Amino acid sequence: MNIKKFTSLALACILSAGLLAGCAKDTKNEQNPANTPDLSISYDLSQYFDEEGYLTDLDTSKIKLPDYKSIVIPKANHTPSQESIDDFINKQLAAHAGTKDVTTGTVANDSTLNIDYVGSIDGVEFEGGNTNGEGTVVTIGVTQYIPGFLEQLVGKEVGSTFDINVTFPEDYHMKDLAGKDAVFKITINSIQVPDDIPEFTDDFVKENFAHIGCETKEQFTEYVTEMLSHNLLSEYLYNEIIAKTEIEEICENALNFHKDHSLAFVELQSKTYGITIDVFLQANGFDSKEEFLEAGSKAIESDAKQLMVLQAIAKQENLTVSDEDIKESVGDNADEVEKLYGKNYIKMSVLREKAITFLEELPKE
Repeated sequence: MNIKKFTSLALACILSAGLLAGCAKDTKNEQNPANTPDLSISYDLSQYFDEEGYLTDLDTSKIKLPDYKSIVIPKANHTPSQESIDDFINKQLAAHAGTKDVTTGTVANDSTLNIDYVGSIDGVEFEGGNTNGEGTVVTIGVTQYIPGFLEQLVGKEVGSTFDINVTFPEDYHMKDLAGKDAVFKITINSIQVPDDIPEFTDDFVKENFAHIGCETKEQFTEYVTEMLSHNLLSEYLYNEIIAKTEIEEICENALNFHKDHSLAFVELQSKTYGITIDVFLQANGFDSKEEFLEAGSKAIESDAKQLMVLQAIAKQENLTVSDEDIKESVGDNADEVEKLYGKNYIKMSVLREKAITFLEELPKE
C-alpha cells in the first residue's frame, strides 16, 4: 500500500476540523450548511521561505551535519516486531469497544476513573477542592490536574480511600493556593474497563478505517506495519542525524514560522467552535498568545532545528520541488491550498517530505 504523505497545515487541519466538529454546537451547521471547514488563516506562512521552499535566512555554513550517507539503518530500527503490530491492532479494537464501570481492580497509568476528593490546607478545607460526593471522571496521563496528583493514584485499589500530598504550582491561577502544600482525601469509586471488544474482521476494518483506504484485515495490517516502520525510522534518524547536528545559530525565520504555524493551527481549531483564537486559548488555560507560545517554546525551538537540518540536507542533496511534485502531494487541492497558504509554504512542506524520504531510503540491514 502506497500511503501518500503531505504534512501541510491545511490538510492536517481538515482532519482536525473533522474530529472537533462533533463537539461543536448545532448552530455551526446553521451558519455553514455545507459543513465545510473555514481553512483561511490570518498568518502569512509563506513569507519565511523563498520560491524554492527554503528558509530565506538559511545559512548552511552554520549547520554541521553528521556523515549521514555512511549510515546503515539496523533492522530493528525499521522493522516492527509482530508483537508491536498485534499490540497496536488490539488497542484499536479496545478503543472501539464499549466501556463499563467496575468497582474492583487496580489503577494503571492510563486508567479512567471515577473519584471523589476533599482537599485541605493545614487541616482546613478550601473552596473548589471538594467533589461533594458527586464524583468526577479522570484519566491518568490525560486529565490535567495539579502536578503529582493523579500519578499518586496509580497502583491503588478501586474502592479504597487514602490521602495524597501535593504542592500547588507557584504560578497557580488561584493566587491564594499558589505554592501551598495540600492534602487530598481520595476515594476511588470505580474504574472503566473495555466491554464487548470487537473481533478483528474485514467488516470491522471497512466500517472504521475505510477513510484511510483500508477495507480488509490484510490492508489494515499492512498500513499499521508501514506506520510503525515509519515511526521506528523517524526515531532512529532523529537520534542519528538531527540530534547530532551542530547548529551554530537558529534561523530567526525558522522560529517565527513555527510560532505562526502553532497559532495558525489554533486559529483553525477555534473556527471549528465558532469562537476567536483568544477565547479558545483562554478556554485551554492560556491568558494570551504570548503565554501559549512561551509554554511551547521548547517544542518550537526543536521543530525549528529539525526544519533547518532537513533543509540543509535538501540543499546538500540538491533537492527541488516541481509543480508535478506539488500536484502529487496535494492532489486536486493544490490550487486551493496555494490560494490559502501560499506556494512557498507548500514547496517547503513538499521539500521537507522529500528530505525525509531521502533519509528513509538510506541503506538498511
